[in-house]
Amino acid sequence: DGDGIPEWDHLSQMWIVDHRLYSRWQEWSEGIEINSAESPALCAFLYQECQSLIQMAELLGSEAAIEALQATAERLRLAVEIAWDGEKSSYQYVDRETHFSAPGRLLAEGNGSGILHIDAKFAQAVRLVIQIHTHDENTRRTRIAISGTSATGQSRLETIPEERIKWSLGWGVTTGERVYQQVDTVELSGLAEGDLVRIITASYDQPDITCFLPLWAKISEPERAAQMIENSLLNPQKFWRSHGLPTSLANGLPVEGEGYTSANLVWNLLVGQGLLGYGYRQEAARLFNNLMKGILRSLKEQQTFRRYYQADTGQGRGERNPLQGLAPVSFFLECLGLRLISPRKVLLNGFNPFPWPVTVKYRGLTILCQKDKSTVIFPDGQAITIDDPTPRVVSLEAGLENLPGQESLR
Repeated sequence: DGDGIPEWDHLSQMWIVDHRLYSRWQEWSEGIEINSAESPALCAFLYQECQSLIQMAELLGSEAAIEALQATAERLRLAVEIAWDGEKSSYQYVDRETHFSAPGRLLAEGNGSGILHIDAKFAQAVRLVIQIHTHDENTRRTRIAISGTSATGQSRLETIPEERIKWSLGWGVTTGERVYQQVDTVELSGLAEGDLVRIITASYDQPDITCFLPLWAKISEPERAAQMIENSLLNPQKFWRSHGLPTSLANGLPVEGEGYTSANLVWNLLVGQGLLGYGYRQEAARLFNNLMKGILRSLKEQQTFRRYYQADTGQGRGERNPLQGLAPVSFFLECLGLRLISPRKVLLNGFNPFPWPVTVKYRGLTILCQKDKSTVIFPDGQAITIDDPTPRVVSLEAGLENLPGQESLR
């Protein structure tokens, strides 16, 4: 919409199939077009991308690029912070024009073609979603006209042509392009007498797992991050489950989709990295253990990885053996505070947060990770034990100078 803040074009760009708000092919979803919303996750991705580009520009000495990137990053950061809801302890989607997270509301229901009189005013301008259920599962050549008043008080008439309505087995849905301070009427043509029509306002106030991504991008101030983590992410009444974080909350919806109540590993790992970034290592380790419960169950029962794992039970769902369903080895090493640089160099950060000792072997290098110490054994048999959790590089490099927080064997 020209404000410098982009929107997703399609749900698949988020690696998500089923979503309680944005799936346009499931009748239990509201079917809102995702490009009508600004996403804190997309802004967080691009903010972090700007930080990487700024580092590149600094190495290249490009002052002009640094200034432009810093301005873009700040605009993205502000867009994320606008989406914060302190009462819910979470970021959430906002309408791309109003930048407000309006709750959903049923305005009218009817059958067949005709005029629905809405006559509703709103404190904040809203966007309409029109849902159609045909009685025979066929599509209709439907046209829609919305009459009302804009946020600036101007009369507004919006027409929605038939090609803007997305159909799937007699379920049609479309989202209005305009927002309204007042809606007077909605006129529909081309429907059969037994077809059901529902007019609702688009709901953007229901956070999902992607709304935790500002943690990964380190946008949130520590106090706000702690509020979000402790009140929302780790709250069993919200997102915390025994087998990972669900994509979105059911909130009374039937558990029919493969994705929206299941743990999406890609997003769980990003959120887990966010936990590590704010010092919640024990909680990140618990998240890893919860994810592994579902992965191990699928391997034992079906001898396969699955795309999703149901967040409450660990039941595997979706296609078999996709890359997205593999055990997250990198996240496991991050929880350990271990980065393998080479067989002669390793970075250690803290101690093992898991309830059991861990042995990692890599090209002749062995690292024994325990609760209160770590032991590094190099391929030639030399060993060093670290009992200080301070981040450090342990290396076997002849002539390497010791750096602050670094141990060196010669």
